[in-house]
Amino acid sequence: MMSKKMATKKMTEQNSHFSIGKWLVSFGFMAAVFMLGYLNIEPLKSFVSTTIQNYNSGNINSEQMVERSNSEQSDKWKVVFNHDVHFSSAIELEEFVNQYITESFFALNIEDATKTIGLYPWIKSVEVRKVWPNILLLEIEEHQPWLLLNGTQIVSNEGVVFTPNDVSAFSTLPKLNGQFGSISDLLSMYDYFLNSLESDGFSLKSLAYQPLSGWMLELDSGTQVLVGKNNIQERLERFQNMLDGAKSINANEVAYFDLRYRTGIAVGWNEKKSEQIAAR
Repeated sequence: MMSKKMATKKMTEQNSHFSIGKWLVSFGFMAAVFMLGYLNIEPLKSFVSTTIQNYNSGNINSEQMVERSNSEQSDKWKVVFNHDVHFSSAIELEEFVNQYITESFFALNIEDATKTIGLYPWIKSVEVRKVWPNILLLEIEEHQPWLLLNGTQIVSNEGVVFTPNDVSAFSTLPKLNGQFGSISDLLSMYDYFLNSLESDGFSLKSLAYQPLSGWMLELDSGTQVLVGKNNIQERLERFQNMLDGAKSINANEVAYFDLRYRTGIAVGWNEKKSEQIAAR
């Protein structure tokens, strides 16, 4: 009789502990749901709203809510930005993420995910948070485009070179073409030419280097400046002196300036100017 009472008491204690455990799980899940409701993230709003409505109406109890949430985790991660972005694409980034991140919600390590997502071309820095069941909430800082390199890559305003999938939207960026030492050497020459021309009121539209012909600049007017490979500083100074002494020259009427002569500069006029001269 005594052992029967002890067995009954033990079962009662187990049921009590089980009930407390279920209550704690339910309470924790509901707390998480309400906390998510404070986040202004569109993909979460529907989940939170539907869950609360079903719970309040009695259509679903706390145990079913836990089971349903477990079943809702997808094999595919969804990417959500917590602020506006200018160059990154959520769809493209989702494809990137799901190509390289295959772990489930609980198996995914945030530090590993941060490193992986940081490899996406436009991302300068990123903070990653997981949101149940399959959302990666990203706060990113993007690279700011400065130059278009060889028609396929972007150089950021900090000199970082990266390769987006599509650069067609950046055709209006100043262009940098050719191979000249390292990328830092190429950027140093771009800065040098840019600063030299700005003092004369010109903007640099593109800069190209060819092993045989050397440096060729294109101004924002479309005028080409053929500098060559040797005596760069001397030739640019001669060019600047010519411009200072010939204020009447309109760069819009000039097809090219060829600085590759020892003592002078050749000027090629565009067709409109040539016709005007021929008519005089």
